[in-house]
Amino acid sequence: MRKRHRLGGPITVGVPVALMLVALTATESQSQTTAMTGRIDAGTFHACVVLSEGTVRCWGRNTYGQLGDSTSTNSTTPVSVSGISAATAIAGGGSAITGDAAHTCALLSGGTVRCWGLNNVGQLGNGTNTDASTPVQVSGISTATAIATGGAHTCVVLSDGTARCWGLNNTYGQLGDETTTNRSTPVQVKGIGGATAITAGSHHTCALLSRGEVWCWGRQDSGQLGNGVFRNQRAPFDAQLKPVQVVGINTATAIVAGDVHTCALLSDGTVWCWGSNFAGGLGDGTTTSFATPVQVSGITTAKAIAAGTYHTCAMLSDSSMRCWGGNYFGALGNGTTGNGTDAANTTTPVSVSGISTGTAPTAGGLYTCATLSDGTARCWGSNFYGQLGNGTNTDASTPVQVSGISTATVQVPVTSGTILSITKRGEGTVTSSPAGINCGPDCSEPYASGTVVTLTPTPAAGWRFDRWRGDADCTDGVVTMNANKTCTAEFKN
Repeated sequence: MRKRHRLGGPITVGVPVALMLVALTATESQSQTTAMTGRIDAGTFHACVVLSEGTVRCWGRNTYGQLGDSTSTNSTTPVSVSGISAATAIAGGGSAITGDAAHTCALLSGGTVRCWGLNNVGQLGNGTNTDASTPVQVSGISTATAIATGGAHTCVVLSDGTARCWGLNNTYGQLGDETTTNRSTPVQVKGIGGATAITAGSHHTCALLSRGEVWCWGRQDSGQLGNGVFRNQRAPFDAQLKPVQVVGINTATAIVAGDVHTCALLSDGTVWCWGSNFAGGLGDGTTTSFATPVQVSGITTAKAIAAGTYHTCAMLSDSSMRCWGGNYFGALGNGTTGNGTDAANTTTPVSVSGISTGTAPTAGGLYTCATLSDGTARCWGSNFYGQLGNGTNTDASTPVQVSGISTATVQVPVTSGTILSITKRGEGTVTSSPAGINCGPDCSEPYASGTVVTLTPTPAAGWRFDRWRGDADCTDGVVTMNANKTCTAEFKN
């Protein structure tokens, strides 16, 4: 299904685009997660990166303490997040739709989660509504394997394949617990099992399952849930309070959400998007919004994806990068800019200048960043709050180097291949050969098609390993990766 998006997009109905974008320099704009659980992530008007030793650096706007350095002072260069030394992933939230929302969360190596920044609706997950300029621990989370932040909510995947969310739930049900009640501690997403990844938009959330399907819930008025529906026939008209399956997607290896659009990377290297297409962010050559997935034009070798408010990007197998959609302040990185207008938007992918060794992309509200294979980071687009990290507030239509970052964790993105996911019953850990699974904290790993993976279960004290369950060739713990597979290790005491 498709429709033309109303003028002004999801932020301000009826406001001319140029005026709307001027307003965005005074309010937060949406950003979302990278293709996999991210080692670099662009929040609304702030960005963060995990360094090789597990520490985190952030830069940009800091009104609510979202940089995590115990201050509320903006920074045009990276600052250290207090008390984080074992991070494996980072996620920065916020949305123009929800107002000046901005928080950040880190997944730690032991499976716990720390969050900081704005907490007006419980998005920090510590049982309060008190803002925090340094990290606080999320209640009850100890086995997280993936994390995502939305407009004012946060979600994780646990090692057993279930999902938990907390924060804003308003009238859209983006927490997936079949209510519209805000939560300051995690609640279980109903009906989700076998999840390997999660992503969050402004008011919607999606999970990638081990069998390659994508399920979404929350706001759907722009088709961002991908189930063929823009509006329900009965209340709630603009929302799905429980997960619905995205039509036609069954070989996904990664997912990302912008404000009101969503994209999936498939195992064949193509990218498919659905939802609002206000500025061409779906990449199909039109500005028509779709409630079912459409293929991004010309992308056949993607290895990672990212989505911002109005634009989307893909890292290709040759480590170059393509972006499409809104280019209001140079967010596409091709040397052009609309200077706050639609003039430079593109409805099909364009090459990002100077990126040839990229490892991980991320897209903020009106800007974009990427890590490179040498451990450095580049950003481009809007720089009103210093979110490009180069010590200035000057917008850039081509990539500029982030100051002081030289050991950014190199993300191994999903390539055209298959995902092995491990779930557990009882207490113990699972490791793999070739390396990748360490479950524990990392219970999902992409492998090239044809790889033979040997799994080793290690029971906790007082427990014993009983058996493998799951896909047919899980029974002996030796798995041939010719499709996405899930194996369950059963431990008994």
